[in-house]
Amino acid sequence: MIIWSTQRGNGQDVATHFLNSLDNEVVELLEIVGFVSENPHGAMAETQLQAETMTKCRNYIYSVAVNPDPKQPAWTEEMRIDHRDRMFQALGLDGQPYFAVRHVKHGREHYHYAISRIDAENGKAIHLSFDHDKQMKVSRSFCRDWGIELPKGYEKGLNERSGEQLLLHEKRQQEITGISKEERKKIVTELWQRSDSAKAFVTGLEEHGYILCTGKRDYVLLDYYGGMNALPRLVAGREIRIADIRDRLKKDFPPEELPDVEEAKNEIDKYRSETEKFDEFGGLKFKKGQLEWAQKRKQADIERRQIERKKRYDKEEETLLDLQRGKRNQLRREYFLQRDAINHEREQSQRTGVAAVFARYSGYELFEQKRQRFQDHRRLQEYQREKELLVQKQNMQTHQLQLQQKAQIDALEREKISLAQVAKREKQALQTQNLRNERMIQRKGPEHVPSNVLEYSPWQGRKANLLKAKNKFVEMVEEKIKPLGRSVKNEHQEENANQARSPDQVPEQPEKNLRHDFDEARVEAPAPVTREPDIRPNQSQENGGPSLTR
Repeated sequence: MIIWSTQRGNGQDVATHFLNSLDNEVVELLEIVGFVSENPHGAMAETQLQAETMTKCRNYIYSVAVNPDPKQPAWTEEMRIDHRDRMFQALGLDGQPYFAVRHVKHGREHYHYAISRIDAENGKAIHLSFDHDKQMKVSRSFCRDWGIELPKGYEKGLNERSGEQLLLHEKRQQEITGISKEERKKIVTELWQRSDSAKAFVTGLEEHGYILCTGKRDYVLLDYYGGMNALPRLVAGREIRIADIRDRLKKDFPPEELPDVEEAKNEIDKYRSETEKFDEFGGLKFKKGQLEWAQKRKQADIERRQIERKKRYDKEEETLLDLQRGKRNQLRREYFLQRDAINHEREQSQRTGVAAVFARYSGYELFEQKRQRFQDHRRLQEYQREKELLVQKQNMQTHQLQLQQKAQIDALEREKISLAQVAKREKQALQTQNLRNERMIQRKGPEHVPSNVLEYSPWQGRKANLLKAKNKFVEMVEEKIKPLGRSVKNEHQEENANQARSPDQVPEQPEKNLRHDFDEARVEAPAPVTREPDIRPNQSQENGGPSLTR
């Protein structure tokens, strides 16, 4: 079991990576806890909003990858939950929102966790100190309790490290080239150990496709594919220190005289874009078609769900409005029934005869009329108050329903955006896979990157002729620099002649002896004898006489 963890930001990229189905045979969202959204991208948007509004935390996500050993029995759901609870408790992340995803890649099952570091109740980010040591303790106790054999390097008290964890840019280089960091380190280390000088070391680097540059660090290696690595990280051996590398190279290759890594990268990218024109038909076109078809199916499924939900929402809203309208009509009907019953009762109880005359002249009838009008007004006010409360309650119900529907619509929209982001990542992954495969085919194996120096390749059935290849290269350069009035061949001839005329290498000889020897050789004309050419300077050539030198 291997655990890889890091604190990072850019939660949208984390969610996209976890949902990438092109690089994984199986992608399963196991659980999403503590978020309002039911989508990983929405969950990461919530965490980012909390981090920006409550804290100044940039790395608001704690990302964990748990890789069970494929050689041992597969994990059950109970084992995964037990390990999750132990890990959360050891790190102090109990109760924090998170989501978990299960991947199967090349037959290897592993789990990913994205945990929010933002404590929303206290408005701060949870500090994670010594998290790798805590993860190590959790792994030891978990493996001991479940009877799992610990991987190499996890035993307590072991000081030897089985390997270094790849950085993100190193992992990216390995993905697009098919060359691992160990292979790069092996090549550079062998060149370092075999070379007897700084020039020999740099020449060997160029033959293996590396250019020595400078950047934020003094010595940076830039390869043919644009990958940048600090030179000390590619030279293995604890006895080799950065100061040793600097002392060996600074005399012949001081950092201030080396090309800038960004400028060199731009130039080599231009060159590679002209030479790397891979065919995008055949298998890649078929895979692109399959991927686009699968993505369109997912997109169509979301659009179908949106249409169905819209119809369902319209129906729910119409049903609610009918129900609310019925309740208002019922309240109004009850009010009018009560009013009609009271009026009918009043008509039945009206006085007649002497009692009516007495009530009218005594003022009792006027008092009774005022009391009835007051009661009618009270009942009307009560009805209006009940109606107003009912309308407010119904408006609140309608608003809640609209909010629920909007939340579900927004969830579908986020899912649609998430699908677009995942589709973009899957296309990039497909391009990366094709690029890696084509590059491995181009160099016929993953030994090392292509060389940046001139290579001589003879025609089929002929031997390699470096002289012809060099002359061909010189002629090509001459065509480019003709407008400048320069000649590469003339420059090389003058340089060789000046070097040959150096008085420090060959002592001067008398002119008459050389001319006499030449005259005798021309008269006798003996059979040609194979011998090494005489490259000594001939003074007679300066006086107009013939020369033996070539």
